[in-house]
Amino acid sequence: MIKVTDEEKKMILESHRSLFEKQVMISKTDNLNQLEEEDLATDKKGITVDGKGDVKEYTNVVNEKKGQGCAKSEGGSGCIKKEDGKWVIYNNKEGGIFQGGYESKEDAEKGLDAMHSNK
Repeated sequence: MIKVTDEEKKMILESHRSLFEKQVMISKTDNLNQLEEEDLATDKKGITVDGKGDVKEYTNVVNEKKGQGCAKSEGGSGCIKKEDGKWVIYNNKEGGIFQGGYESKEDAEKGLDAMHSNK
């Protein structure tokens, strides 16, 4: 371990600080060129390559309907949403609207609770 006095520490820190400040001053400039962006990807949907090396468009796409899997979100109440001014209950398994036309979220929650109590 090297013993350094407080005065030596201060001198080292000051010398580093002045070098840093000089670098910042040098790197500041007003004549920056605008970067241009170009999107060259021709495989927007992705690709798959089989064992023979054949390249095909990616086809393993999950096509979920609105509301499908909603019970896994928002503490299990993600199946209740406001749509076109009314509250609806989405079908968690199949997607789409299970029941709709509720005036309030509370009414929709009661309808959902009633549905679950019948199981």
